[in-house]
Amino acid sequence: MLTASELLSAYARGLFPMAAAAGEDELYWFNPDPRGILPLGNLHASRTLLRDLRRGLVGPPC
Repeated sequence: MLTASELLSAYARGLFPMAAAAGEDELYWFNPDPRGILPLGNLHASRTLLRDLRRGLVGPPC
């Protein structure tokens, strides 16, 4: 059984548990390629993006 402490430690090192297929009980550790991080402090959203967000035309991926 995976403990919360083990999971948090793995996340801190960039590792993520994943099953090979849906419904499978065995977990494998996935180590993705490094990703970029966007600094949100200086993010500027255009008027059209804000309008589309309000209308529900765009949003976070599901």
